[in-house]
Amino acid sequence: MKKKLTCIVIAIAMMSVSLVGCIRQKPNTNFEFISNNGDMEKISSRMLAELYDAELDMSKTLEFLNDDGSFSNIDYDSSRTDYWEPTNHLNNIKNLCIAYFSSGNLHYNKIEVFDAISSTMKYWGDKNYKCSWNGWYQEIGSPMRMADIRLFPTKSICGSKSIDKEIVNKFDKYANFDNQSIPGARWNHYERTVDTTGGNLTDIVINQMKVEVVQGGGSYLMWLRSLVENELDIRPEIRWNAHSGDAEGIRADQSFMQHFELLYFGGYGEVFADGINSYLRYTHGTQFALSTEAINNYADFVLEGFQYAYRNNYRDINASGRGIARIDGLHGIQKQVLNACNEILAYEGIARRDDLMNLLQTRGGDVDQGVSEGIGQHKYFWKADYQVYNGAGYMATVRHASKNTKISEVLNGENALGYYQGVGATQYYIDGSEYYNALPLWDWTRVPGTTTRQGYMPNYTEGPAYTKKGKTNFVGGVSNGKYGMSGFDFKQDSVSGRKAYFMFPEGVYNLGADISSSKQENIHTNINQTLLRGDVTYSTSGSIQTAATISNLSGQVDWLNNNGISYISKQPINVFAGEKTGDWKAINTRLKSTMHTDNMLDIGINHGVKPNNASYEYMVLMNVDAEQTGLYYSNPTITTIENNKNVQAVWHSGLGVMQAMFYKGGEIKLPTGQVLSVSRGCAVICEPSGDGFNIYVANPLQTKVSMTVTLDGVEQKVEFSKGNDGGNDIMLKF
Repeated sequence: MKKKLTCIVIAIAMMSVSLVGCIRQKPNTNFEFISNNGDMEKISSRMLAELYDAELDMSKTLEFLNDDGSFSNIDYDSSRTDYWEPTNHLNNIKNLCIAYFSSGNLHYNKIEVFDAISSTMKYWGDKNYKCSWNGWYQEIGSPMRMADIRLFPTKSICGSKSIDKEIVNKFDKYANFDNQSIPGARWNHYERTVDTTGGNLTDIVINQMKVEVVQGGGSYLMWLRSLVENELDIRPEIRWNAHSGDAEGIRADQSFMQHFELLYFGGYGEVFADGINSYLRYTHGTQFALSTEAINNYADFVLEGFQYAYRNNYRDINASGRGIARIDGLHGIQKQVLNACNEILAYEGIARRDDLMNLLQTRGGDVDQGVSEGIGQHKYFWKADYQVYNGAGYMATVRHASKNTKISEVLNGENALGYYQGVGATQYYIDGSEYYNALPLWDWTRVPGTTTRQGYMPNYTEGPAYTKKGKTNFVGGVSNGKYGMSGFDFKQDSVSGRKAYFMFPEGVYNLGADISSSKQENIHTNINQTLLRGDVTYSTSGSIQTAATISNLSGQVDWLNNNGISYISKQPINVFAGEKTGDWKAINTRLKSTMHTDNMLDIGINHGVKPNNASYEYMVLMNVDAEQTGLYYSNPTITTIENNKNVQAVWHSGLGVMQAMFYKGGEIKLPTGQVLSVSRGCAVICEPSGDGFNIYVANPLQTKVSMTVTLDGVEQKVEFSKGNDGGNDIMLKF
């Protein structure tokens, strides 16, 4: 008993033993650091507590261990391009450390396991493997695993053995721990302190924190804290070159950008949140904890941005970058949002505590109730060209791309067919699973919500695709928090038009006007490509029919319902409902050929070859059955006021609300008799309020201009700014 107690005491004491051979040169900083107060040990113990696992069984892994420290089941020279195989070696070292140092584990304090840790570390340091096709593994992926390994002692639990210092030093050298720093560091720059921002920054910060807590580098930890606080502060847009600057990270509208101006709530946004959540958890109650202001900034990002981009445990396709092309790649965001709420609520001085508590209660259960009405179920993110309705009944999103934002991303062979994603792509969700693993079954020239040339898919190679932006500046939207709209002057590959998307509690009303093309392909507006669940019910000339599959339904259809979503089009539609098979490799060339089959619904409008001034009007009703759809069709609440190249406007009779996109100055007569006029192009909501009206107006061009809004002869002047708030809406009271 005495011997066992001694071992435990020694093991605890060794938690602070440094595994790093050399302390790198520290930045010249003047941060106040209170040394030797136990904070390092507190943070280290929290980091290790997350790693311990009494149930982890490494018996099978040890069977593959060779005498030289390699593993016979790892192909170190693998030609795979979807995953770097040598990463498994680091995973094994990490898991061996966990098993050896976790009390109660069957490998706990087994000296042969400690010897395995030593030999596998030596093999890695001697071989110095490099990933030739993805620098992420070198800069982040490998150091991330190695930093976890370094938290564990270099001595056996009872101190009878130690890992040779030369082995440790080689391991250090491979990871570059003695020289690792944040890329592009500028200690005194007046804006961002470093070039690397967003999710990549938080990854590196957490890696370096783990190294520092075993080194005792308090001043450096203080600097890392300053980087995190800086990253949570909204900055003016400063650009140094095409690959760095404030285009990444949290933007003024609380959207999240990565890889230049690409919306990335899913994927990199999740990585960013994981890093901030870890930082909050590790440093709580220490001198390295973030300031109250920074934590409140993070709460604003979670509430006003991050939580809009998921439904249950499913990411929005429009907000998730190239990760959508991975098998099961639509899972995400929910965990990071809920974890963020819990980590933030552990601190004092949180300004929006009630909102965070409400988020946990409404969006963490079996049924996602959508964004709290007190926060706003609808939002237009003017920096990201992204519109969202995420309420109790449904979620829908639209993503445009202007000259300020990227259309989509193809990188490392992922999302290879995503050419049309940023030209009005629209997704519809009730429980969030509507597109789950359905993307290899899509016709990618028919991305939902887009108007495109059929059969035309240019060679979307990584070079130009990585920085490809929209073709027009006139992209924008407006919101009052309950409902809103977005629209844009559409130009893509010799197809042009005006497209607008109006979101209300019932669903999304879609208008297209002045659709023209000079090319020989059919021009097609896709309404939806989604998983088919159950029978399709549809009405033609008042005759209601039900079918399990539809091979070729075309022509004028009153309405069509499936899986809680209904479609009502003024134009003839084409419908396919049935089984489709696709290859994951078609959208993710890093994968092996993997065939996938499921039932799909594909519905759209064909405008023919070389249309001139074509148009469309269709309604997507959400969370309804066939009977409710029939009733709505007979008595719709949303109707078109105007749909042409100058203005697209709709009227909601139940709310008495008008929404419009003006592409130039003009006027509209409301069904209730009022006349609204604007002096220049803008996005507008006009709603009754008491004895008057609230008018919300936004400038899609995001320039510094003035304009006038007139309602029944009463004129008000509006001054728009540029920069952070350039595309935000302004409310006028009439």
